[in-house]
Amino acid sequence: MGQTMTEEEVQPDLVDNKQYSVDEATADAEFLRFIDAMDIDLATGHMSRQDKDDLIRNKRKFVRAVMMGKLVVNDAGEPVLTTVDGKTFTFREPMGSDMKAIESVSGREGGEITQTFKYLGSLTGTSAGAFSSMKKRDFVVCEAILGFFST
Repeated sequence: MGQTMTEEEVQPDLVDNKQYSVDEATADAEFLRFIDAMDIDLATGHMSRQDKDDLIRNKRKFVRAVMMGKLVVNDAGEPVLTTVDGKTFTFREPMGSDMKAIESVSGREGGEITQTFKYLGSLTGTSAGAFSSMKKRDFVVCEAILGFFST
């Protein structure tokens, strides 16, 4: 049976000098709403130490983005990211067709980043190109969201 994360592991310290528009408790509740809506298993008993560390890091990025006001969870439990450029991306639950979309990337253009862009485009109903021009501070949130879909 899977072991759940300890409170210390699940609640990363988010104290820094930034002004946030959402308090940490509310942001954490939004994270849990996303996890529940997408039926994501956070049990860590089967995870390697690296996977646990990635989970903690991804949760921290997700919660911090909510606190900053650039990530919200809609009524369907889907994360919605608004970038610094004002573009909005809604991440729906992955389906088999999303995996097929990245499978079609091959040859020189089949690198990991190209596949990630293609997967993100498929999940958000946009194009891979929308992510190639995205600023790093927004892209790390996208990577964090993807991390939850691969657990």
